[in-house]
Amino acid sequence: MQEVFAFVGPSGSGKSYHAIELASDLNTDIIIDDGLLITISGRIAGGISSKLQLTKVGAIKAALFTDDNHQKEAIKILNDLNPRAILILGTSNKMVEKIVKRLNLVSIYKFINIIDIVDSKQIRTANYFRKQLGKHIIPAPTIEVTRTFPNIIIEAIQTLLKRKKSLNPRLLEQTIIRPHFSYLGRIIIANRAIEDLVRGMLRYYTDIAKINNIKIKCEAGNAILSIHLDLIFGVKISQYVQTIQRNLKEGIEKCTDFNIVSLDVTIDDLEFRKTP
Repeated sequence: MQEVFAFVGPSGSGKSYHAIELASDLNTDIIIDDGLLITISGRIAGGISSKLQLTKVGAIKAALFTDDNHQKEAIKILNDLNPRAILILGTSNKMVEKIVKRLNLVSIYKFINIIDIVDSKQIRTANYFRKQLGKHIIPAPTIEVTRTFPNIIIEAIQTLLKRKKSLNPRLLEQTIIRPHFSYLGRIIIANRAIEDLVRGMLRYYTDIAKINNIKIKCEAGNAILSIHLDLIFGVKISQYVQTIQRNLKEGIEKCTDFNIVSLDVTIDDLEFRKTP
């Protein structure tokens, strides 16, 4: 029976650095980290690295396998390799659960928090390298990362793997990279900007009599929208609203790179107009 382990901790706490050692202790065959599938030997079996995305929102999407092609590729790799045990890295229990659902995996056997296996000094050091220097670790050798992701600036780091069942420690190589979104700085899209975008798109719908209210909630690259409208009498409401929802979702995701989780459209009233 396949077992799935979750390795959870805040962003920049050193999960990727300690993943190989933990995976070895748990006898797992595959590590899923930031959109990549990495074997315990360090081979990148496939996937899309969130650390190589141009924006932080794009990185979150890659880590969660929200792209259908990325999802299908990962599922195929897992089916082909048929690992006995899998270690999934995430910033929260909820994030790992989303990955498990997207990849059609079994329920999580055990949650492991980084603070339970790594001391606070190591976490502070990892946090400094992430936030101050913008450096991220991929738990795979430099030659493997270079082969999979050419034309990126990388450096090697040696990790001493102390195997519990062996007296002979093993020296492993991992890779440090600096993602695009790290040195380009932060990009923040205000709710007002998304609201203006929505109002601009709705202008093209001539059967909308009035836009009453637009509520927007954004968090971690996801967005929830609630829109209240008045329509002109005579419109096929269900079909018309579905068209608005579909086009707004596609337009907002294309312009902002947000993932639209929910987009509700409520019709408050119908306006009767005389035919000229």
